[in-house]
Amino acid sequence: LQLSLTPSQTKCAAGTGYDDATRSCSKCGKGSFSLGADLSSCISCNGVEGVTCSGGSDITVEYRYWVSGYDSDRERYLTLFDMNDSSEHILIGHICAFGQCCQLDEGCDYVQDFEGSILCNRGRDLETSMCTSCNDGYYELLSTNDCGECDYYENMWYLLGVFTLSFILVFYLAFCDAKPLDIMIDKVKKRESRKESPEKDDNDDADDDDD
Repeated sequence: LQLSLTPSQTKCAAGTGYDDATRSCSKCGKGSFSLGADLSSCISCNGVEGVTCSGGSDITVEYRYWVSGYDSDRERYLTLFDMNDSSEHILIGHICAFGQCCQLDEGCDYVQDFEGSILCNRGRDLETSMCTSCNDGYYELLSTNDCGECDYYENMWYLLGVFTLSFILVFYLAFCDAKPLDIMIDKVKKRESRKESPEKDDNDDADDDDD
């Protein structure tokens, strides 16, 4: 499918790429895509791990995979919507830890799932390597792959209470509970000293007999 550019048309629609030879927009074929409205040609997916391009703007990311553009000139990651056909823009894909990147067993639709928590887990930043960082205003949740909002303070008092009780328990075990242990050690020492005393007396008696 070719769409010739008119004087009033300065960009090719998403799913199509610009052809210099015909000066027209053509639908991206299988193995390529275009998500931006510009005069770039279609971007190839061939050889990129974890992504399937069925043509047009149809992009499927495999389960547990992260797919992104990379601007080698600015050294930063891009969404596929911000990519063009320049040599500085590189398409990359990589498998992630469980529960961190694409959440669907059947694969994620990049366009349809872009705004949700599907391409990256909840609160994670798609424009960081393998969704490793949280979005602004979020923080890592302990023992999970989720990121939580920083303005949720209702659990702070609970955490503060847990840390306080833990500190008191450690203090008690280190200092207060050590006293019975000291008493037990003293008792053992006294018992051992009593055992040694008769032996000493017997030795002294034996020496006296020899004399």
